[in-house]
Amino acid sequence: VDTVVTMVAPQFELDCTHVVVVKKGDQVYIRALPVLLEQVLLNPLLNANDANKTRYGAGNGTEGIIKVTIKRRSQLMACIIEDNGTGIPTDVLSMILDPFYTTKSPKEGTGLGLSIRYGMVSFVIWAA
Repeated sequence: VDTVVTMVAPQFELDCTHVVVVKKGDQVYIRALPVLLEQVLLNPLLNANDANKTRYGAGNGTEGIIKVTIKRRSQLMACIIEDNGTGIPTDVLSMILDPFYTTKSPKEGTGLGLSIRYGMVSFVIWAA
């Protein structure tokens, strides 16, 4: 998480987005390739920043805040990413993991980011 936050920090600073990382409970260890975990975390963080930029660009003077909470749940790890952006409309929430589904314009997104990351996480859980 720290590596990904460091990676996106320069762009997020330009976009007036601040990232807060909260680690709850005992330290969490995960057996996985770090680069895969970084890829899994990168996309939702970029999406959260895009949502914050949309809100900020719409005339709302509130700076973007992304909160990443890491906590242990029994033998699993939970990573919760929250933002104060525009939100996901409830009527499309069930489709956001579908390949090629996007709420962005064609030049801004392919609709593959969350779908690919979901597949990566599903594979890691299945392979374990």
